[in-house]
Amino acid sequence: MRRALGFLCIESWVILLLCAADLLTTLVFLQKGMAEEGNPIMKFYLEHSALAFIAVKGVLVIGPLVIIEWGRRHRPISVRKLARVAAFGYAGIYLGLFLQVNGPEVFGTTASVPPYFENPNYAGPVDVDPASIDKRP
Repeated sequence: MRRALGFLCIESWVILLLCAADLLTTLVFLQKGMAEEGNPIMKFYLEHSALAFIAVKGVLVIGPLVIIEWGRRHRPISVRKLARVAAFGYAGIYLGLFLQVNGPEVFGTTASVPPYFENPNYAGPVDVDPASIDKRP
């Protein structure tokens, strides 16, 4: 694995930069009232303080980076592949969750069901009396 700035490999830098972008965009969008934290665990720390949120986010980033850098010395090819999968996975999950939780607020649209998902025969929820259900032994 090639190393950048002498102490981290390129894949570690990519993961670090993705996590930093995640942290900064989360804090900026939250401050502007344009988004909400989608992760309930991180939301818990964010409710305590921004500093607690940043500290936990940092620990959750540094831990895996230490493991990547340690593993890179023992199995460089495998770790490089896994680190790339992790970077793409992180970016994909972040983007997907961001759009799911915050898409309408950020882009100024309202969430709606596409017409091809609408069922014209759907009559709504039906109230069922539990006593009327056939109970077989």
